[in-house]
Amino acid sequence: MQIQQAEIMELATPFLVLECQGRDLEALALNARSHSNVARTLRGSKCRTKQAFFDEIAAAFQFPSYFGENWDAFSECMNDLTDWLPADSYLLFISDADQLLSAEPYKEFETLMGILNRTASRWKTGSNHARFTRATKGDEEIKEIGFAVVLQHAPETEPTGNFKAWLEETDTQRLVRSK
Repeated sequence: MQIQQAEIMELATPFLVLECQGRDLEALALNARSHSNVARTLRGSKCRTKQAFFDEIAAAFQFPSYFGENWDAFSECMNDLTDWLPADSYLLFISDADQLLSAEPYKEFETLMGILNRTASRWKTGSNHARFTRATKGDEEIKEIGFAVVLQHAPETEPTGNFKAWLEETDTQRLVRSK
């Protein structure tokens, strides 16, 4: 199964669960990078705690030094990405999604997914950058900017922990790549 970036960006929700090996996710992330698209990969195994997640996401997206390492600051930085990392679309790939915030209560995982969902919605509607665009380019039409999150887990295992609980509550599309 070959997945293209355009297919990811056209999903009804900004989330896609990809059941594949880590190397397949790496290949997809590498192919998604271009001069107009930003694709970053986080290792869920390195993001088991909220603090570790903030460290990894800040490095991956090159957050400014004033990033406050809390959910409000994370939301602000994700919604201001074009200030320092301009692109037509943003893709966040998370390997070993079962391990993402696995040492934290479910509420923390739910908060993260809520922020990512709202970020995608704001980028899609242009509300993140409408003020900046109008101020610098006049009343020009606001361009939609894509934002999607691909969560990977190994096909030979069932989702666990916070990731499993979140999947059970959401309508996230799941794709299985041949083993």
